[in-house]
Amino acid sequence: MDRDRFLHLTCEVYKNEIKQEDSLNQETLKDTILIKPVPHSDSLNAYNYLVYFGTNFDLVEGKTPSRLFFATNTLLLPTKPKKSVGLYLSLYGNRTMNSIDTSGITTRNLSIRTLANDSIMRVSEQSRLKRTTKSDNLGAFFAPVFNLKFLKSDEPFQFFYTPSLEFIWRRTNIVNDYESLAKADTILERGNVASYELQSKFSSVSVNEYVFNIGLLGFLICHENKDVSVRLQMNTGVAYTYSPLSYTKTGFNAIESTDGYTTSRNLFFSGRLWLTERYTGITMQAEITNSLSSQRPFYGVTLSKAINFQKLGSFLKPITSRLSAD
Repeated sequence: MDRDRFLHLTCEVYKNEIKQEDSLNQETLKDTILIKPVPHSDSLNAYNYLVYFGTNFDLVEGKTPSRLFFATNTLLLPTKPKKSVGLYLSLYGNRTMNSIDTSGITTRNLSIRTLANDSIMRVSEQSRLKRTTKSDNLGAFFAPVFNLKFLKSDEPFQFFYTPSLEFIWRRTNIVNDYESLAKADTILERGNVASYELQSKFSSVSVNEYVFNIGLLGFLICHENKDVSVRLQMNTGVAYTYSPLSYTKTGFNAIESTDGYTTSRNLFFSGRLWLTERYTGITMQAEITNSLSSQRPFYGVTLSKAINFQKLGSFLKPITSRLSAD
């Protein structure tokens, strides 16, 4: 916000139209006007307690909004020498970028027809498989923030050690689209099987996964001033993933009627970057998460508006008023 400014006015008033060097003929008027700065109603007072509302962008498939994004971040940095431990807490919901794979060639049965002499005719097709994967995530992130004593606290970029715990509920949707290439073969077999014709060229599967990330080696880099806030948070550690048994056995190619979940352990790494402009609250956020083995990279880019916690009530007032009216 701009500073206060003063406007000094000096006016000379003459009794006659012609200026005369006569003190009785003139009068000097002086005044000072205080000009207050234009308030920035949307400006952020601080970056410690922020709520974000915006959208995810899929930069691969098109720069268009894809899903509602929300997050709440609480960051309390440690101050030397009084406090050596701080807190970083984040709750968020987002959608990662779509993953599209068109390299698969598969053979599938188009139809089975029962013949009169206790035999069947099986018609198969060679198809190109286009698989589209998208994931919606709800997450909670917690990390203590430790000062590193060998670094100066007055540097433009502050560096902290942040081991972390993160829980992610991930709902993944897989859509398979089969593009016909050629009829592969027609086979006559002995047997008695019910006839069927495969009509749809699409198949869709949704699976819930639960991920616990234990970040043993984590770092937070911060640069904050009156104009902008930059935060880069990186973690490496062990990930425990709870997945349906059907997903583990079939990899979404076919879902078996198998109940229960199985646990897998892997090494992971993740990185999140937050850039927030103070006066408008416009925030760009990017993230990546991947595993060392059985790699499944998740990328996300969001554009949102950050508001202070104390303004959350006024931001949601139109919604609450409609709910109370109903």
